[in-house]
Amino acid sequence: MKKFYSVFIAALMAVFSFSAQAEAPYWDAFAGLNFTTIDHSGVDYRVGAHLGIRGTLDLPSVANGFYTNAAAMFTLTGFKLDSINYSPISLVIPIHAGYKYELDLKKYLFVEAGPYFSIGLFGKSEGRNVFSKEAGYKRFDAGLGLRAGLDLNEKWIFSVGGEFGFINRLDIKRTRTSTVLVSFGYRL
Repeated sequence: MKKFYSVFIAALMAVFSFSAQAEAPYWDAFAGLNFTTIDHSGVDYRVGAHLGIRGTLDLPSVANGFYTNAAAMFTLTGFKLDSINYSPISLVIPIHAGYKYELDLKKYLFVEAGPYFSIGLFGKSEGRNVFSKEAGYKRFDAGLGLRAGLDLNEKWIFSVGGEFGFINRLDIKRTRTSTVLVSFGYRL
């Protein structure tokens, strides 16, 4: 748990240290679908959804096209392992650095990566709280997130991303989560 907090604080410090050199932040709201699984045999993935808001800071003083962002995203994920359904709802906080390449006037391709932190809020597993001792699903996760996409007219954002967890979510070996996210966003 100490490692989790240390990485989280270091990532926040990096974001805030860049913000002093940045232009004004801009915000986008986004929603989409998740496809989550764990790296364990006998697992069926489940389709879930996510909804969130992201703040982005362009950093032209670092390099033209360079930026950093952070988001707060509610996700419904889930999977089925050995006939037991797990359906947690979590708050995920990705903190990324990225680069956007201008294709044409106000049209950009972008790619970004960075850590994410997940805090389980609630959910069900066979009629009980998914985070209860009986269900055995761990409330906290951290990992690496990646995202790439297209920003059109600085208004519409289409992206595909992935999150690769570092923590075993169940008390058995090799139960780290992997999630593919397909998102649509709108600049506020």
